[in-house]
Amino acid sequence: TLAHEVFENLFRAGTPLPTAAKIKSAAGKLLNDAILRLAPFLTGTEWYVERRNLLNDVETAALRWRDLLVRCDANILGVETSLTGVFEGVPIRGRTDLILSLPSGRIFVVDYKKSTSRSRRTCMEEGYDLQTSLYRQMLRFGKVADGGGEALSLALKEGGEIGVLYYMMDDQRALTDTSGWIPSSVSGVQELGSEISVNGEVLVRERIRALRSGKIPLNREDDAKTFEKVGVKTYALEDSPLVMRFAHPAPVEEDVE
Repeated sequence: TLAHEVFENLFRAGTPLPTAAKIKSAAGKLLNDAILRLAPFLTGTEWYVERRNLLNDVETAALRWRDLLVRCDANILGVETSLTGVFEGVPIRGRTDLILSLPSGRIFVVDYKKSTSRSRRTCMEEGYDLQTSLYRQMLRFGKVADGGGEALSLALKEGGEIGVLYYMMDDQRALTDTSGWIPSSVSGVQELGSEISVNGEVLVRERIRALRSGKIPLNREDDAKTFEKVGVKTYALEDSPLVMRFAHPAPVEEDVE
């Protein structure tokens, strides 16, 4: 949350990208302001090392992100943009971290992640990533509730292609669902193609159909391991001991002779 706050204030729509010098001079103050507002306990002397490490991480990530935007000649269309829409008849909503346009007229829906790229890349490669793909659907077929100005409205009316991009702050890598959008001279970007959400969407549709038929599918005891293999975080299984009280036993594997 603190890292997102710094990025939100450094990279704003309708203004030039911050210079490297500006990032270095402003990141510390922006982080301190965010800490005072959101996590004042971090001001204690016992948290000094964590504060310094977080500042170094955020500053390094911001400098690399700026370099990527400059090399792609990207323009910021929206920051913290609220979207609404419908998926399989179910109202959905979300808030994008950033929306970019490229000189080609194409648009990127961006989500910052304060983590490394390994699990997210696995999730995208296995086709189970959903978050930004749903953002894209809302952006194309839904409604921009707030955080989008005239430049974004114009770009959407012109009907440019919409891609999704995750920027992983901890190893400064970008992961996209595009192919050939990013010049080969731009390092730190991996284009993974258009199939990043196909399996996840199938699974969600199955769950919605089950609920509409009056069924509530329960988890199995081995679900956490199953989802971990495809890069999906099982927050509900980890954060609520109640969920596993109603989980079905994992199937017993028979010995093969």
